[in-house]
Amino acid sequence: IVRARSDASSSSTRQRGSDQPVVRLAAPQMTAATVLHELAHVLAGVGAGHGPTFRRAHVDLVGYVLGDTEAEWLLDAYAAVGLEPGARSWPTPPVRGGTGGPFVL
Repeated sequence: IVRARSDASSSSTRQRGSDQPVVRLAAPQMTAATVLHELAHVLAGVGAGHGPTFRRAHVDLVGYVLGDTEAEWLLDAYAAVGLEPGARSWPTPPVRGGTGGPFVL
């Protein structure tokens, strides 16, 4: 994870060939929500875009880091626009239970 250019207004995750993905965070977006979104791209694979595998990674990371309630909110938001998470190709994260993971928004 690196800081984006000083004039950048959005964050991104890119990968060149077999190199490790690089997450660039724009100053206005240095939040837990943006970090989790960009790390979901890393977990799902940058080529997954915002498809089902990305959504599964996003929900898993939000649930693990912020808590189950926040993961449910994200699932509800995806469902409200007709989007479902896909299958995961990584181990199921441990269940944290309740709200409040190690980070708080």
